[in-house]
This record gives sequence, C-alpha cells and structure tokens, in this order.
Amino acid sequence: MAVETNTFFKYDAVGVREQLSDIIANISPRETPFMSNAKRGDLHDTYWSWQKDSLAAAVTTNQVLQGDNIGTHTAVVATVRTGNYTEIARKDYSIAGTTVAVKSAGGANTPGYIAAKLGAEIKRDMESSLLANKGAVAASTGVIPKTAGLPAFLRTNYSTQDGTLPDAYTTAPTDTWVDGTQRAFSETLVKAVLLQVYNSGGDTSTCMVGPFNKQVFSTFSGIVEQMKSTGGGQVTIVGAANVYVSDFGNITVVPNRFQPARTAFLLDWSKLRIMTLRPYKVEELAKNGDNKRFMMTTEYGLQVDTDAAHGIIEGLTVS
Repeated sequence: MAVETNTFFKYDAVGVREQLSDIIANISPRETPFMSNAKRGDLHDTYWSWQKDSLAAAVTTNQVLQGDNIGTHTAVVATVRTGNYTEIARKDYSIAGTTVAVKSAGGANTPGYIAAKLGAEIKRDMESSLLANKGAVAASTGVIPKTAGLPAFLRTNYSTQDGTLPDAYTTAPTDTWVDGTQRAFSETLVKAVLLQVYNSGGDTSTCMVGPFNKQVFSTFSGIVEQMKSTGGGQVTIVGAANVYVSDFGNITVVPNRFQPARTAFLLDWSKLRIMTLRPYKVEELAKNGDNKRFMMTTEYGLQVDTDAAHGIIEGLTVS
C-alpha cells in the first residue's frame, strides 16, 4: 500500500487535545468481613474491662438425703475480669494550593477523593490490626498504645503443631502465639477444634480463613452440595464452599485477605465487639503555607467477651 506525498499524519500534529477519562480504576480489595460482622460498643476510657464467667461441670452425683442438713456450702467461684487498650489509627495529607485549584479528571487530586481513598485504607488497616497476632500495649511516654488482636485472646479451643501457646492473662493479653511447624489445613483439624468449642459451650457460626485455605476448605466432604439454577432448567456447579454442615450446625466459610494467612478462626459473632472511643473523623489542620492539610483519625479496640466461644487453628500452610 502507498501513501500520497505530504500527507499530514496524526503523529506529526501538535495541537491534538488530550483525552483523559473521568473514570478512575481501583481494584484494591475493600471487604472487611471481621469489622462488618462483629458487634459494636462505645468507650469512655483508653482501657476498659469486662467480666467472664462459666458454670461448673455437670455431675451425676447431685443427690441428697431427705431432710438432709446443710453442713458446708458450695464454694462460689468469682468471675474473671479481663480488658484491653485502645489504639489510634491515623492518616494525614497535605495538598498544595495549586493542586486544589487545577481541574483534575475524575476529581483525582481533590481533597474529597483523597479523603475517601485514605478512609478506605484506614478501614483495611483496622481489619488487619484487629486480627493480627499482637498483644496489648499500654500507652506511656514514647510508647504507642496497641489493642490486643484476636489471636492473643484465644487460649481455650485451639490446634497448633508444636507451637507455643501464649501465656495466661488476668487483665489484657500481652503475649502472642509462636507458630509451630506448618501443616496442611484439613477437615480433621476443623472438626477437632469445633468439638472443643462445643464442649466449652460455644456456638460457632463462621470459619474465617485466608484466600488459599478458603480454596482448601472447599474440598472438605462436609460442604453442602453447591449448585444453583441459571434459568431454563440448567444447573451450574459452584466451585466454592460457602456453607459447611458440621456435627454442631451449619458454618459459613468466609475468606479474609487481611487476616493472618496461617490461621483459621472459628467464630461466634455475638461474643465479639469492636469498641470505639473516638469515631472516624476528618479534620482540616491549620495552614502552615500554601496548602490544605488534613488529618483523619479513629480510636478503637477489640473486646472478646469470652474466648471459650471461639476457636483458632494455627500454623497452616499457605501455598
């Protein structure tokens, strides 16, 4: 094919107007299953506590003589008091006056867009922190306060392979799990910890795992037959286990990108609370030049009403 001499091509042109779409693509995951399902509560201090209690074991020898006198009384067992500290999540940003003044496609450089983006990042940070294997830290001079993550509370119903169980706690848990030798996630492990939870009086409704072990869970024999109608009499096989039928009830299986990948949690949502001292807030800071400065903060902590309601499977393979 030939082109006529002196044809003016687009790639030689100078005054072509730039085209930039107003659509901003962002596929970063935003789902936070733990924060979405746990209960909520309000705080009035940076440290708070709650009480746990349990019934004595059932016996088959609780019979007495007719007309029997009471010689001694049953010992009353006191409640157990535990607690946690709050931690502060923060994002801040500064935008030059010129950046605010210019028109940007899709509002990408506006304070509102940046605030929404960083707000989503704080939510993901909170999800990761609440589920992290970290102990509580009290604030002091030069010391950043931390709320104990979920694993630090769980000491009653568990499975670990030669790993170290955290030390017992009487106030806020400060010790953490030390992972043992990694082993493959299996239905046997789930059943063993489910039995522990049931014997402790718990009512597991959800198993929360990392993405890799969600796929492993889908191969367990206890999953419900996964099919759905697509219309016209056709049926599609669904390659995912969303509900597991256990000996102690149905369990929803939930993947979580922000939890420790080597851990599986067996949870009762009614016994988990995210406590808030300071709700999420965006504040404009005083100017210190030709800019706009903003800070967003929230102060929060985790409350596990009783660890006996939950289970943890530690040290799982992730690939």
